[in-house]
Amino acid sequence: MSSGLGEQLEILVLGPVVLRQGRAETAIQDGKPAEALLALVSARGEGWVYTRQAVRTWRPPSGRDQLTESAVHQRMRKLREYGVPVETGPRNSGRYRLTPGSCRVDAWDFVAGVQAGADIDELTRMWRQPPSPRILDLLLGSAVGDARRKLIERIAGLDDVAQDHLADLDRFTAIFPDDRSVDRIRRHGPRRRKRLLVVEDDPDMLEEICGRLEPTYRCVRIQSIEEWQALRDRGLDGIDGALVDLHLTPDRDDKRGQDIVSYLCKETEIPAALVTANAPDRSAYGSAAHRKEFRLVDIVDKQQRDWWEPLQRAVRFLVSDAEDDRRHRLETWLEHAFRTVERANASVAPGSVGALQMQDCRVAYGDVIRAIRVEPIEDAASKVDEFCRRWRVRN
Repeated sequence: MSSGLGEQLEILVLGPVVLRQGRAETAIQDGKPAEALLALVSARGEGWVYTRQAVRTWRPPSGRDQLTESAVHQRMRKLREYGVPVETGPRNSGRYRLTPGSCRVDAWDFVAGVQAGADIDELTRMWRQPPSPRILDLLLGSAVGDARRKLIERIAGLDDVAQDHLADLDRFTAIFPDDRSVDRIRRHGPRRRKRLLVVEDDPDMLEEICGRLEPTYRCVRIQSIEEWQALRDRGLDGIDGALVDLHLTPDRDDKRGQDIVSYLCKETEIPAALVTANAPDRSAYGSAAHRKEFRLVDIVDKQQRDWWEPLQRAVRFLVSDAEDDRRHRLETWLEHAFRTVERANASVAPGSVGALQMQDCRVAYGDVIRAIRVEPIEDAASKVDEFCRRWRVRN
């Protein structure tokens, strides 16, 4: 495009701040000139920036003096030296703007694109690479920050299939590695939003559970044993944990959810929690035995007066990276493995080779339990893996 000033200048601020004219790029340092440019960019289009407004907009880091109007004038002059087309208002008006028609700004394009519902990949690609922390702070405090928030909400509202078709999503989220607001749309890495399988036959209850969880987690909804079988046949890749209702028909004794947690236990490494209003055994011993049998991190009783808090606890046990929750999962894996070995050796004769091996297993189990409780978490995890390999139990 061209204007009265010749070839149109592009101002790129969604990344390191540069000016582009044709193929030539000029970097704007991240200090004072860049901040002045961002003040002009935040005005949008042909809007004017008043000097006093700019003084209030810029937030100097702690320990730096507040900006003066004279400092604003100096920064505008510095921008002109870089070639930025800054226009000054009437004498003594204290107003500045980017000369209309002489430039285009990727931040303006981004805000306008979000408002217009433009293609998501096109919008995310406008963020070329990570801006410096100072520039990012200024950007996210402007209309750009509000537009980015709306874009994240739009992406988060897509189902898993639609998100998987976004070619630029992983690169975009990687630009903001420590931004928790971006975690809800991460698909990979330790800070991604964890993916929960939620199995519940009551549609209202399913929506209530997922509605509460989805601001933090991505939920895969399953409402029947047929839907579960279809999902299982497609594959369970990317599932981090499962909340499974015990009964999946109006018959309160069908226990089809038990088939699901049994499959997860035998065929996958996905941790599971059982959610039920009709627990198979309400005694402490019976509940513990059931957890060990199916490698369950928890059993949530929906007949409790406030069952939401136990459900949240179960979700933490399933997918949290907190050390206490990881230790709980390790103990769940170990208890299941030990119970499996015990069952396989239940009929061995006293004094036999099998009995001696079972004695060795009990000693090893005690050692690993102590490691889970007191040793560094990675060392404890290695010992659980070693125990499962030695006694040929899936971990």
